[in-house]
Amino acid sequence: MPELTLSSSDGVKLLDSYFWAISRDQDATFSLQWIQDRGLKPGVEYRYALSEELKGVWYGTIIDDKEYDHTRYRIKGQHDQVVGKSWPSSQMSTMSPTTSISRISGQLQLSEREFCQVNAVRRTVPEEIAAYG
Repeated sequence: MPELTLSSSDGVKLLDSYFWAISRDQDATFSLQWIQDRGLKPGVEYRYALSEELKGVWYGTIIDDKEYDHTRYRIKGQHDQVVGKSWPSSQMSTMSPTTSISRISGQLQLSEREFCQVNAVRRTVPEEIAAYG
């Protein structure tokens, strides 16, 4: 069902999504959002649970942003997988450089900041799962 919202910062927003059950253990959601003051923002989210020991979710979006006058993107994901007797989990998130404008001593200053974060965690596999390995 399409979603219509009003925002004081972005104006009118219209969002529509399409869900696709790829298979019993994989699905995806495709979205298209129109933001009045910023532009068109397509996105996709992919989820998989191939087994109890192998699952994850990935998301990506992009916008030719009228507010920042350049293309911006975001990619993030999480992957969990049992390897031997450990359960490594990794998360990744990255986005295009963001531009900010600040006024210092009466002069405008422009700065860009990039963001990329990767986390990895190793846990012990619960005994009931390790017994099947």
